[in-house]
Amino acid sequence: MTETTVIKIKIFNKEYKIKCPIDKQDELIRTADFINKKIKNIHSNQRLDSFDHLTMISTLNFTNELINQNKQKDNEIKKSHHKIRELEKNIDELIRAKSSPLRKPNISLEELL
Repeated sequence: MTETTVIKIKIFNKEYKIKCPIDKQDELIRTADFINKKIKNIHSNQRLDSFDHLTMISTLNFTNELINQNKQKDNEIKKSHHKIRELEKNIDELIRAKSSPLRKPNISLEELL
């Protein structure tokens, strides 16, 4: 069973006691610092006085950033899969051309790399 500890974090001048695994303590502190900076930035730019309103706007911003990062990651994965399929196709063609003396490959080994 993982040992836990209670740590105090401060977000937008409010202190919270959070129970977390000991090995995740530094990660939680970094996350709280990140959130605190983002909330302060939103507050200074929008001058929201209601803590509820500020946390709602912050949550929407965080979620939007996360969704956009996931979309970018998914697009990069699709591009990588497409490139892998192209490389596999070119490798197969080179192998077939090498095994048949009458066939000339449509791609050279240098182009493949």
